[in-house]
Amino acid sequence: MSRRTVVVMVDDLDGTEGADVEEVTLSLNGTAYELDLSASNREALNAALAPFVQAGRRVTRTRRTRKP
Repeated sequence: MSRRTVVVMVDDLDGTEGADVEEVTLSLNGTAYELDLSASNREALNAALAPFVQAGRRVTRTRRTRKP
């Protein structure tokens, strides 16, 4: 017997399914979120956040090393 698993990506906002649905990760106030969004909803999110992203600074995490 064989088994086949199919993963269908569904937009978390409007419920549409499709090959253009991708996972988006964002963080706000120290909490990380993941959303599955279609291309049109990703564009809307990027447009809505653009003024804030342009005014903000990118944060890179640094590794802390233990002191012996």
